[in-house]
Amino acid sequence: MSFLIPPLLLLFDPMRGSALDGWAHAGLVHAGLVHAGSALAQADGGGGAGALTALLPFVAMLALVYFLFVVPQRTKDKRFQQMLDGIKENDRVVTTGGLHGVVTNIQRDAGRLTLRVDESTGAKVRVALWAIDSVERDD
Repeated sequence: MSFLIPPLLLLFDPMRGSALDGWAHAGLVHAGLVHAGSALAQADGGGGAGALTALLPFVAMLALVYFLFVVPQRTKDKRFQQMLDGIKENDRVVTTGGLHGVVTNIQRDAGRLTLRVDESTGAKVRVALWAIDSVERDD
C-alpha cells in the first residue's frame, strides 16, 4: 500500500497547484488515468459534450465487462438448465463430487434424484439436481 501514498500526497498538496497538476507530476497523465478528469475540468457550463466524452470510457468498460462476464455466464446457465431438464430415468450421470451412477428416480419438484451407484448390490444414493455435472450418453 505504500506505493499509493506518493500519488495521493501529490493530489492533496496545496503548494503544487491543482489536483490535476499533482497527477501530472506523478506521471499518471501519460498512463491515461486522468484524461476523464481533465475533460470534466475543461468542460464549459454551456455544453454537455465534454462530460459525455468523459463518461464514454466508463460506458465502454461496462459494456466490455457485460460481454466478457455476464453473457457467457448466462449461456452456461442456460445450457446447464437444459441438461437438467433433459435428464430422464436410466441416464448415466456424473456428480460434481465424481460419483458415477444411473438415474432411477427424478423428483423435480423437490430438486433431487436417486442414483444407483452399484449394479451388483443395487446401492442407491439421493443427490440434489444442482450436483449433476454431466450426463454420459451411450452412442
